[in-house]
Amino acid sequence: MDDTLDIKVLDKAWYMARFGYFTGKFSLTYLRSDPRWPHLMRWGLTRWLGRMLVVDIYEFRLDPDDPLTWHLPDGTEIQPDRHFETDQGSVPHLLNWLITRGQFRAFYLHDPSYIHHGLFFRRKHILSGRSFDFLPVEATAPCDTFRFVALDRNQSDRLLGMGVGAVPDCGNAAQREAIYDAVNLFGRRYWET
Repeated sequence: MDDTLDIKVLDKAWYMARFGYFTGKFSLTYLRSDPRWPHLMRWGLTRWLGRMLVVDIYEFRLDPDDPLTWHLPDGTEIQPDRHFETDQGSVPHLLNWLITRGQFRAFYLHDPSYIHHGLFFRRKHILSGRSFDFLPVEATAPCDTFRFVALDRNQSDRLLGMGVGAVPDCGNAAQREAIYDAVNLFGRRYWET
């Protein structure tokens, strides 16, 4: 009999206790490619910079029967809007190595939080797990149905940083900090539009 502990199982349990986990489904449909920096395209730099100058836009639709939900360790559940356009984080193509496919689930919550300045929260069961103390009180108040709760920009960005950690094998501390710092630094113009 092997008495060694499975490190991957322990690692996954640690991530779930610290950051929660995602469940549910959604669909993405490619819509278009938009210029990232239109003024550079006018200067004729597309030949050298190519895909770095465009960002792909997708239509996000939440599955009505099993919607994408982030389950926080304290029992709070978060859902995005049912339908919106997403650029999957606006990650420049040179930095695609920084983000893995599973982490986009965190961006699918972050994008609508920037569009609507809030997300949908529910807390049916109060668990003794780690709470995200930066969330508004009404986000973690007991409630049987999802309700919209307004968030400020810092709360939205911090949720993204934590959401990346909710995908085991995808986000280490340095990666979470780099994503949070980049969004916090460059996100202001998107928040204000």
